[in-house]
Amino acid sequence: MPLTPGDVFLDLGCGAGGPTIWIAESTGASGIGVDGSIVALESAQRLAHARRVSDRMRFVHADLTATGLGDASVDGVVSIDSLMFVDPFAVSAEIARVLRVGKKAIVRVVESVVEPFTPTIVADYRPIFSNVGLTTIRHEEVQDYRPRSVAFFQAIAQRADSMRSEIGSLAEILISDATDSLEKASRPPRVRSVYIEMIRE
Repeated sequence: MPLTPGDVFLDLGCGAGGPTIWIAESTGASGIGVDGSIVALESAQRLAHARRVSDRMRFVHADLTATGLGDASVDGVVSIDSLMFVDPFAVSAEIARVLRVGKKAIVRVVESVVEPFTPTIVADYRPIFSNVGLTTIRHEEVQDYRPRSVAFFQAIAQRADSMRSEIGSLAEILISDATDSLEKASRPPRVRSVYIEMIRE
């Protein structure tokens, strides 16, 4: 994403802010991170302060489909593994709304390779993006997604006790998801992780 100092980018589903802050550090641009988790946003603010970029960071507690940002207010949008948890039509419209004409959005998202099994997972985001004025210029499967995901879920399962101590009952959601995902890893995949690069026309 061709960001420079003075530009502003949006990270949809920024979580604890690691990628948001890395992009800001790498480009000199200012970042806005939007997430539905107050706990994650508090962590992101602490990290931005520790990395000495808090003057160029703003973290917003909002729905990814209704960020509250102005029309055509950002020079880039990034989202990593978040869009598949929200309405695909609404979030695509929000990306197009906040992104300035001629600027890029880059996302990594899960697409279904079987009949979509939740309302928020689709087989192909490209037509949805196209309908709101986002032209796909690159769409490719992330080749190492599956082994990396398995390693991630194994790490959660191995650290279950320490996670329970650190975040209490909320850890059970992550641990349960990791256990289920490891069991499902032996079956044929139902989704693929894809990288999509778009430009606002």
